Amino acid sequence: MKRITAVFFLILFIASGCGVSKKVKNLTDTANQLLENINNIVLQVDAQVESGDLSEDVGNFIDDRLNNLAAQIESMLENAGGMLFDEVNGTIDNTFSNISMLLDQIKKGILDDSLPNLIDQISYQVQNNINLLSSSVEDIVVLTFGNTFILVDKTINGAVIIFALIFLAVGLIIFAIMLFRKKRKANFFRIAAYIFMLVYVGFFLAILMSSRWRGELIAGFDFAQKYEGIQLKPKITGVFPETFTMGKNDKIFLYGKYLNKIDTLKVVLKQGNLVKFTFPAKTLVAKTQSKIVIGNLSRQIWKLPTYIELQQRIPLQDRSLFRGVQYMQYSKEVEKNAYRLIPEAVTSAPIHALTPVSPPPSIAAASVAGMHLSGSLLRIKPGEVIAERNNIGHRIFNSATALKVNNILKSFYLNSFHLPEGDFAIEALENNEGVESEQFISILYPPPPVPKPDIFITGLRFSNQNYAIAKQDVTLDVQLGFSHPEEVKRGFRIRVNATPAITPMIINVPMGVIAAAQGNNRSVVTSRRFRLNQKGIYVFRAIADENNMIAEQNESNNEYQKSLQVRDYYYNVTVQYLTFVSLKNMDDGLYPEDEYRITIGTVVSHYSPWTIKYNKDGEPNRNYSINKTKTFERLHEGDQIFFSTTGYEADSGSKDGDDGMGHAGKTVKISSLINSFPSGSNSIEKSLILITSHYKIIGKYSVKRIIE
Repeated sequence: MKRITAVFFLILFIASGCGVSKKVKNLTDTANQLLENINNIVLQVDAQVESGDLSEDVGNFIDDRLNNLAAQIESMLENAGGMLFDEVNGTIDNTFSNISMLLDQIKKGILDDSLPNLIDQISYQVQNNINLLSSSVEDIVVLTFGNTFILVDKTINGAVIIFALIFLAVGLIIFAIMLFRKKRKANFFRIAAYIFMLVYVGFFLAILMSSRWRGELIAGFDFAQKYEGIQLKPKITGVFPETFTMGKNDKIFLYGKYLNKIDTLKVVLKQGNLVKFTFPAKTLVAKTQSKIVIGNLSRQIWKLPTYIELQQRIPLQDRSLFRGVQYMQYSKEVEKNAYRLIPEAVTSAPIHALTPVSPPPSIAAASVAGMHLSGSLLRIKPGEVIAERNNIGHRIFNSATALKVNNILKSFYLNSFHLPEGDFAIEALENNEGVESEQFISILYPPPPVPKPDIFITGLRFSNQNYAIAKQDVTLDVQLGFSHPEEVKRGFRIRVNATPAITPMIINVPMGVIAAAQGNNRSVVTSRRFRLNQKGIYVFRAIADENNMIAEQNESNNEYQKSLQVRDYYYNVTVQYLTFVSLKNMDDGLYPEDEYRITIGTVVSHYSPWTIKYNKDGEPNRNYSINKTKTFERLHEGDQIFFSTTGYEADSGSKDGDDGMGHAGKTVKISSLINSFPSGSNSIEKSLILITSHYKIIGKYSVKRIIE
């Protein structure tokens, strides 16, 4: 048997020499610490997404990577008892060290808002380390019997099986040759040889057939790790938010370990041993290794009651209490003093969650009613918020009225939500076995309901006039009406388009415009400058709060439509030819004067040509009057005017014959004049000079634009 053991040790030694010998690392504590860090980071990411500081796409990307990482670590804990084989160069140590550094980078990115810029690089590195960890887990063979596990390197396990097969086969051949030859008598040595054969065959068959025997033997030579199995039980370690305002908050996040082990999930709220509320299955929207998400609460089961519902449910004789100025003041002060900081509180960083790179900004809570450091978050105690509401009521109403208003609101919300305010234990159940959170969750009713605002459009018009001019800059006035503008808490947008089609316009309505409407519930906003390309009737359509950012009493009256007229200009052009000037003496010798024979032509779109025959005897460099005028009416943008002249000096008899004096022309397009009109004026005047080689014609033309 000692020889067999020596042979087996030789097998392991050979396997070790082939590079498969690795040391066993117990990484249970490190793995659990990484899971804690992952949980805390996931909580922070969810808080940033809920508060709007981080986009949902980036948040989901991070959650997906971290959940994959947590799943690999959990697999290592569950399947390998938290132990892995590590190379001599410390590959596993390096992997866990890299994962830890990457988690620190994510923490830092959350604190200094650099995470969106780093996410692609960090995500790639996290995935690489997940792959390394996964391949390390795949290199393990776990031999199981009962609650005992033996961790064996896959290569060593395979090498032992192969060598066992070889030695078994060789041994059987040798035994067959030596012991089963004919004519051998049984004696002591032969019987002993048979016994040894049986032991030999049984030993290697046990290695091949029994994982327990093989595992014990490998572990006996310190080439495997033996451990007792542990059961990984689900555990809830945190709740976000710790203060939940019904009708306003929409999700509850439960964080912990091994939560995906819960097969049949039911989540309840408890006070003492009494179940006060069971979340419907439709609200359990997600479950991972580290997180359970309860969602759609404000839209499905805890929808915010409206002011109209309050008026409908309270007794007729009490409705006047909820209509006056005092109630509006009461509601505003309750929200301001008791609820205003709740969103900031529930999205603040848990004190234990991150290792800050720099000290975080301090949050002064002493002056806020009900704000206390409780565990990891700024926590609002329900009892103190209720007391603050009562104090505000007594200050605004008389004592009897304050008590009545508070009691009516309490009854109204209890009937709406079917749950009282207070502190609750939150528990996840699997087949009635509870996994209770270490933290309480505080449930608060929302502030007293007030009338929702209403936004509507009362008119559309072109600024300063009843019509627009085609191809001219214009602005559009949108006349707004409001109901309870004081309840509009943010600016909104108006989208404007038209038929015939225009480029859609967005008009932003800032809080200043809304505040100005609180006097008479009216306001006006003006669009940017734009142009309309053609005359006719345009049907303008405007939608206030087009992306529904404002919760209104009536969402169906935000659209307004009106037909507006677009006119066009026509142009009257008056042409006046003033003087003729000869530039050269055309006759030589004894002849005293030149005989000018000049033709002046004016061709205007849609008109017959206007021709002037100008005959004059004269000398060079003298101004001779022409004084001819004509008006061309109702020209449009596409029309044009062509001015031209040609002439000669006429000679006859003994003179030197006719002499050409040249020609000239000029084209003026009406479209080129459109932008020439001075501001506030509808007329312009332009000079006109036609110069040939021997003379020039001087004149002018005036253009007057008239709205059709």
